[in-house]
Amino acid sequence: MADPTPPPWAGPGFDAARHADRLSAALRGLPYVSDDNLALHPVVVPRAAHDGYYAVVQRFVRLLERTCWEDEAGPFDLLERLGVPRERHRLLTPDPRERAWAACMSRTDAVLSEGRLRILECNIGGAIGGPPHVRMMTDCHRAAFRGPDDSPLYDGPDPFAVRHELFARALAEAGDEAGGVGLLGTMRDPDYPGTRFFDLEVEHLRSVGVPAEFLEPEQLVTSDGGVRRPVVLSHFMQLDWDRLGVDLAPVAEAVRRGALLLAPESAFLLQNKTVLAWMSQGRPWMTDDERAFVDRHLPWTRVVADEEVRYRGGTWQLPLLLRSRRDDFVLKPVSDYGGHGVVIGCEATDGEWRKRVDEALQGGGHVVQEFVRQDSVVVSHYRRSASRRREVSVRPVYGFNVFDGKPAGCLVRHAPDDAGGVVNAGLGASINVLMHPAG
Repeated sequence: MADPTPPPWAGPGFDAARHADRLSAALRGLPYVSDDNLALHPVVVPRAAHDGYYAVVQRFVRLLERTCWEDEAGPFDLLERLGVPRERHRLLTPDPRERAWAACMSRTDAVLSEGRLRILECNIGGAIGGPPHVRMMTDCHRAAFRGPDDSPLYDGPDPFAVRHELFARALAEAGDEAGGVGLLGTMRDPDYPGTRFFDLEVEHLRSVGVPAEFLEPEQLVTSDGGVRRPVVLSHFMQLDWDRLGVDLAPVAEAVRRGALLLAPESAFLLQNKTVLAWMSQGRPWMTDDERAFVDRHLPWTRVVADEEVRYRGGTWQLPLLLRSRRDDFVLKPVSDYGGHGVVIGCEATDGEWRKRVDEALQGGGHVVQEFVRQDSVVVSHYRRSASRRREVSVRPVYGFNVFDGKPAGCLVRHAPDDAGGVVNAGLGASINVLMHPAG
């Protein structure tokens, strides 16, 4: 039976314009925020469902990590297994910390389909994006939606608080608790209008007694040859910095002098989508229960190659399967991100799909994943330029953050139900946050 009490944003006393202004102020200066298409309220699920989703994600990340490090592999062994050129991971080192800290931060992107969590990809490393957005939206909604006793009606994990625990453990292991944390980025990146993305976390760390500061790469090593901070949140992708012409040499030098990057370069190997194909095919060490878990939560995924595969009880040559069942599949580059290069079969023409399949077969570097249709939810949006509120049916993608094995907030992205295409904040989707009833 549905709860007869309407949510507070549905009641006549809710001031949509005022709340939109508060959200806009909270998200000011953060990248990929549409100030004119704000989700007025969180996506709310029961606490049991919220915790259940995280239990799935946490187990999935553990299995992914084991898949990468099976047979006691090291980072260069994994690089070779993936067939990735060394040039793409110039910061990779043989330091044991590469493996120990590789999966310390992740954002698992998933959808709900007929109520079941289906995992589309796993972003691993310090550059996953979203924690400041989740922190600010969660705080804003907690302040706005209050019960009769003035306590928050909704709650959710604080990514900054959880990441502080991760930093504290890293500093303790480094034997330099007073050394503090550097948040590494660059203002040469046009996606960042200023340093607020980093400043919010710097302020939080300082408020709990951890020295912290934003650092450009040239500031990592001090004039006397030491490292400015022993632990560094590595918020960049090598591909982006190569495009921007940012020199990686200062970062490599800081690592050589003992700085711990969170996460180290090996994290980018773990998020390679080839690993999802390995998991989907099954690994020899997987138990029946682990295999059933992967089949339940990971859509069928394979590396695109001219080879025989099993699919839905039948045997196919993969090229023939892809060309004959376009609507069932999505093509994805194995090492790109932000939705770049993704082709959704049911939204492409036959000609476009065949061309992209042929290119993937010839050039390699792609996986194919079975298409999953998301469940929809209704979210109230506010267009500030028109002072207009509207109810929109959306099909969300949920980005579950896990830091040091702990739930760390969920960034939700959604486009209108009929919009189609890749749901990505960098490509215009609205952002939101997942919360549960407080208490």
